[in-house]
Amino acid sequence: MSLMSLNGFSLSFCEKGRTLRAVNDISMKVDESEMVALIGESGCGKSATALSLIGLENERAVMSGKVLFKGINLLDLSEKEWLSLRGKEISMIFQEPMTALNPLIKAGKQVLENLMVHSDASRKEGKAIVLDMLESVGLDDAERIYNSYPHQLSGGQRQRIMIALALINNPSLLIADEPTTALDVTIQAEIIDLIRKMNREKKTAVLLISHNLSLVKGLTERSYIMYSGSIVESGMTDEILTSPIHPYTRGLLASVAHQKSRGKRLFSIPGNVPPLEERSSIGCPFAPRCPVAADMCFSIAPAMREEGGRAYACLLGRKEIERRMENAQQPS
Repeated sequence: MSLMSLNGFSLSFCEKGRTLRAVNDISMKVDESEMVALIGESGCGKSATALSLIGLENERAVMSGKVLFKGINLLDLSEKEWLSLRGKEISMIFQEPMTALNPLIKAGKQVLENLMVHSDASRKEGKAIVLDMLESVGLDDAERIYNSYPHQLSGGQRQRIMIALALINNPSLLIADEPTTALDVTIQAEIIDLIRKMNREKKTAVLLISHNLSLVKGLTERSYIMYSGSIVESGMTDEILTSPIHPYTRGLLASVAHQKSRGKRLFSIPGNVPPLEERSSIGCPFAPRCPVAADMCFSIAPAMREEGGRAYACLLGRKEIERRMENAQQPS
């Protein structure tokens, strides 16, 4: 059953008399207890989408479409209504806990305050609940951690505090925005295992936002690939990672080191994601960087094609994409 669905969601920013489109008419969903990935390079609109889903969008943001959560359109909520929903029904793990946490308040107190906003428990009862949560997220010396300021903790400990803060009210949906950024490989694995554990034990649905394809493998059930504010491919994660369709998805996968690529030069998608002020509303957004783009790709915007549970936005059919990709990879 669908917990959250985005239907034709668009997000623009009004700046100096100009309207800059950050997210373009996207549709996606997260079912109850499901883990879903939103994947793309930096600047593709992933975090802007995430902040909109929790009511923290920029004050200059203009949104349209529908974002339904348990049947309620989040775009219609007042700030007062958001205060009762945010942190209780929908929570978020931010990219960098050092900037997300208040440096002037002890770590445990920050988790406690989020609990007290949505709970009738006394502060004494609340502290006991928080200490239990700190232990459940892998912080062994919970009392010391509770009374420490964020700068006194390691990066992995701060991220666990963020997870505890996000989960303290048992939300229905957890948005994890690049939750392993700036952490070493060992700590990354521990954080991902923790998110998987919380999903399995508490049935919390998770929207994992990442640029790391290897991170979502074996973790999420479905994935959406985002480029320049548009969804360009969607489907079951395992199918996307083993048989990508869209040229952008293919490029992302080809640029990741794996066993078969050992000793070979990795593929690199030419160019960069265009900034908002340089994006064009004409043609396919990926066309300027696409190695197999046809002339029509620069003038006609592609609609989503659906094939056996997979969807991709490309003017070229799957077989034509494969043929062109093979030719593009032939040595000159």
